[in-house]
Amino acid sequence: MDFNKFKKKVEELGYEAVGYGDKVCVLNRGRILITINSQYELKVNDKEYFKVLPLCKELFLLSSELSLEATVFNRYYILIPGIANGSNYININMDSNEIVICGKGRIDDNEFRTAFTWKEIEGIRNRLDIINWSNVKYERVKD
Repeated sequence: MDFNKFKKKVEELGYEAVGYGDKVCVLNRGRILITINSQYELKVNDKEYFKVLPLCKELFLLSSELSLEATVFNRYYILIPGIANGSNYININMDSNEIVICGKGRIDDNEFRTAFTWKEIEGIRNRLDIINWSNVKYERVKD
């Protein structure tokens, strides 16, 4: 589901959906109810207030659907900051399955895999424990 479809469904429930930079917020009369960040993690900001709102379960399920769908289908480049020459993206060699750090490359390159879903990124994190993952940046591949 894209943002515009999500926004329309949220509005049908009587709430507002707004994109703020790299996150999506669901609001009720200007008060932020739900935040979905750039990694598509969903957070209910004030649980006590949220659970007494009309249609709160439907709103949560709709937000969860946006979060899950985006997480499953979107792909990201993994950027390791601090390497000066620009060759600081994680890639996987398609023949050997080795993780290498080099340029971003092309998405459909037959030699290297350059963009990954969140599930694939979790697998890479488990294989590559020498990286300080809190410093890593993720660039969403534009459709």
